[in-house]
Amino acid sequence: MWDGFPKADIEGDVLQHANADEFRHWLKHNLASNENRKLRQHKSISLSLAISWNRVQTAANLHGVTCTEYASEVHAFFSEAKSLLNSEIPRWWKEAVLNPRGYSSGFIFNEVSKIPVRLQNRISLRRADTFTEVSVVGESYKFRVYAPCERVAHLKSEGGIFYAPYSFTANPFDIHQFDPVKGTSKWTSKVWGNGSAMNYGPTFTQFAELQMINEVLTIFGISWDAAYIEGFDPDTGKAVFRFSTVYSSY
Repeated sequence: MWDGFPKADIEGDVLQHANADEFRHWLKHNLASNENRKLRQHKSISLSLAISWNRVQTAANLHGVTCTEYASEVHAFFSEAKSLLNSEIPRWWKEAVLNPRGYSSGFIFNEVSKIPVRLQNRISLRRADTFTEVSVVGESYKFRVYAPCERVAHLKSEGGIFYAPYSFTANPFDIHQFDPVKGTSKWTSKVWGNGSAMNYGPTFTQFAELQMINEVLTIFGISWDAAYIEGFDPDTGKAVFRFSTVYSSY
């Protein structure tokens, strides 16, 4: 499947059965091969975002400079993302991507100074021995998180209640739809983030925000070495698309 253009829909079966490393390998292979022409014709948010970011990466690698110095390519990427999602991209996310601290082979987003307080100002965490209890200001429901948790992305919309607890490191984390009656998750899926199973970068560098965009549960995130956008079916939790700046970096 990963050696050529897949017969399966990349936004359907492939995303469900791959992992981040396989997906990254598949993207790199196809972005560097003759299949690129087919990728440009494919109606895939995942592939289209990867191709657009690859232009930024290629320009930076060619001249050995940060992507800040290639702001025109980065803004073109933002325009492509806005068009594909049919929605505005969060300002804080764009500012973080425009102001990395790394160079060509890896854009390091380790000094994000303008992350809005509103991303966490309604969330309260109470730590117990075996779990973290999460409450939301103005809401009666609470979540219990049994994984490492320093921050929580939360969204209450017509499509349901969703939350994604994550740590300061950029490890993949779970996203849930919450059932307030039973107090349990209706479904749980994995956010790949930067796609690594283990991270050794600086702490305090992961931020994420949940939005409902055209009936797709969308998470925008910034970690130590990646900026990512991932979309999920709000009813089933199945991945609709995935994008991370690291997929074309290594």
